[in-house]
Amino acid sequence: MNIDYTNICWAITYECDYNCPFCHAFQSNLYSLSFDENMKILKKLISLGTKKITWTGGNPLLYNGLYDLVQYAKTNGIKTSIATNGTKLNEEKLKLINNVTDILIIPLDAIDKYIQDKMGRSNNQFDLVKYILDVISKNTFNYRIRINTLVSKINISNILELANELLKYKIDKWRLYQFAPLRGHAKDNNSEYLIDDQIFLDLEKSIKTHQINSKVEISFYNINKLQNDNLLIIPNGDVVKTIECKDHILRNILIN
Repeated sequence: MNIDYTNICWAITYECDYNCPFCHAFQSNLYSLSFDENMKILKKLISLGTKKITWTGGNPLLYNGLYDLVQYAKTNGIKTSIATNGTKLNEEKLKLINNVTDILIIPLDAIDKYIQDKMGRSNNQFDLVKYILDVISKNTFNYRIRINTLVSKINISNILELANELLKYKIDKWRLYQFAPLRGHAKDNNSEYLIDDQIFLDLEKSIKTHQINSKVEISFYNINKLQNDNLLIIPNGDVVKTIECKDHILRNILIN
């Protein structure tokens, strides 16, 4: 089996301190792998030529040993990103990860508490992200900042408002994702969030016109691009490729 391991999205843990109804993360009552098991996987990925790893979950900052794994990857020439909801980030943690990651990824779907609440994320998410961005603006960090926004029928009319607010802060990238009913909660709650492909395309055109002078790198991920972007490793070590909203387990990288 010829598998391209260049670009990996690694869900290091099932554990999360949110329970978002739009989330398509893999969910299980099983325990995540131990640190030693994940270090074994990481060394295997290095030997397979992996160039980039995005650490996610769940919330990867809830995984004990994440820092050491990311540091080892970074030391071995892998470009690293940490995607977290931000709940465990404070000034100390933001400084701690400074020398081990290239990109810090945090989500923000709206600036309005009511819209955030309807989306299903904490209604204090904007305050949390604002705090993180304020700390970053007062310090000099080596990593870049990326904001991820999930676009659904709930918040699509508020995206331009969000765009205006994001321009006030020191961010490098803004990535907008079309809601995708891939699995888990997202699949169960498809009807509440799904938007038409053309509506998402129209939003992309509108944002690009609106942000014509912005220095922020803006990208749009429709459902197909989201599925094709990365090879996934889930917390039990399974390597997964998603095609047409169906997950295909290719192997368990810890075992074989």
